[in-house]
Amino acid sequence: MIKFLKITILIYLSLHSLLLQAQEVDYRRPDFTMTDLQGVQRSISEWDGKALLINFWATWCIPCKREIPMLNQLASEYESRDFNVLGIAVDTPENIQEFMQTIPLEYETLADEDVSQDVAFQFSNSFLVLPFTVFLDHQGRIFWMQVEEIHREEVDMILDKIYKIKSGDLVFEQAQEQLVAELDALMHERMAQ
Repeated sequence: MIKFLKITILIYLSLHSLLLQAQEVDYRRPDFTMTDLQGVQRSISEWDGKALLINFWATWCIPCKREIPMLNQLASEYESRDFNVLGIAVDTPENIQEFMQTIPLEYETLADEDVSQDVAFQFSNSFLVLPFTVFLDHQGRIFWMQVEEIHREEVDMILDKIYKIKSGDLVFEQAQEQLVAELDALMHERMAQ
């Protein structure tokens, strides 16, 4: 049942992405400001010019916890490149601080339970399913959204397309179409196992 649900969600998101293209929707990310774990107000515009993986998560979310080591590794590997990982906790700063006693977060994290939910809604996650990951290209456009646990293989495919857009090897829509085909092939491969 869980496998079926994941496949259904992936297919929905793939079709949703293609529908957005067909409607010529503005892919610009929403503007928002949130508090980081030190209590400092941070604007999403601070990351302008960089590709960005935004991961919505919570301390009570089991698949969210499984993603964190991969996100830590990703943040470390890309530290010197024009890419950042940004966590947005749909949780309280107190819960996050306590959580970090056992599982460290090695990337910037913003935390304000109410504002986090509003921001997730602005990114079209109206049911607030977690984890929820959004990829922005270097121009701040929403390139990909995934509602479910994300794995490194998928992240690498998505980043490959984002960097090909930046280099001019692919245009935005062409990169999305290729990604949908690659993720579909990956899904079929996983189902066959």
